Amino acid sequence: KRLTKKIRDLNAEISASAQSVQTAMKTAAEDQQTIGNLRRELEAQQKQVAQSLDKEKQAKEGIAKFKAEIADLQHRIDLGAGMNAEQELTLAQLTGQREQLEKDRDMLKQNMDMLQRI
Repeated sequence: KRLTKKIRDLNAEISASAQSVQTAMKTAAEDQQTIGNLRRELEAQQKQVAQSLDKEKQAKEGIAKFKAEIADLQHRIDLGAGMNAEQELTLAQLTGQREQLEKDRDMLKQNMDMLQRI
């Protein structure tokens, strides 16, 4: 009887151990799958970082180019590459005409508003 009980106990222990081994193997497989997913995600993130760095480099190059262009234009302005006297006179006349036209427009609008109220 003792031997039969011992065999039953050992069989129960073997079954419990087998179940534990199956659970451990299942967990290990899930862990491997998670590791694979994380590796793929990491690679995707690294590609995004590389793309971001490239974009940042291009942006910095563009900024440097624009700064150089601004400096060049500023230098040209300082050297007098702006308008000549005739162009400045024409600009002043056109500015005066624009101001007069704006005044006329405002006056006509006031007249029209007043006439609409009547």
